[in-house]
Amino acid sequence: MKNFTERLNYIIEKRFRGRKVELAKALDVDPGSITHWVKGERRLSKKTLRKLREIGINPDWLIAGEGEPFLSSEKFETSTNIYISPETIQFVQMKSREVQEKQAMIEYLLRKLKELETENEVLKRQYQDCLKEIEKYKQKISELESGVEPTKKVPLVKVSEKGIAIEIKGKKK
Repeated sequence: MKNFTERLNYIIEKRFRGRKVELAKALDVDPGSITHWVKGERRLSKKTLRKLREIGINPDWLIAGEGEPFLSSEKFETSTNIYISPETIQFVQMKSREVQEKQAMIEYLLRKLKELETENEVLKRQYQDCLKEIEKYKQKISELESGVEPTKKVPLVKVSEKGIAIEIKGKKK
């Protein structure tokens, strides 16, 4: 590219999708300044040159055509072309940590839920086994009750050492 204007237009097109306003935001300048630079009516300030470097644009290439247009092609390729304040970055990082913590908590709770479900199944089986045992005992009790006649009153007999009844129902013989 032969001159500053062509190189500036190239930067605007490639890095900012043809939007001068986006370049102005990134450099923290009035959009009218971009128009003046494109027309060659004004020169870039030292502050603007520093800002260009900060956003990955090679000021040497822009002014003199030396080097590559972008300081890091990797930064250019991954750039979203949007200025993000340090506060926003810090906020996003904080929220990201919160999300990671919540994900860890969810994973922990899911593991606990699975453990409790397994324990619940074991307890259900034990409960069913207990009910079966109770039914067996009820059945045995029922069988025993049906096979035994009600008790009859039998007179009490006191027997002497010789085997002779000496008392029946409280009466002496």
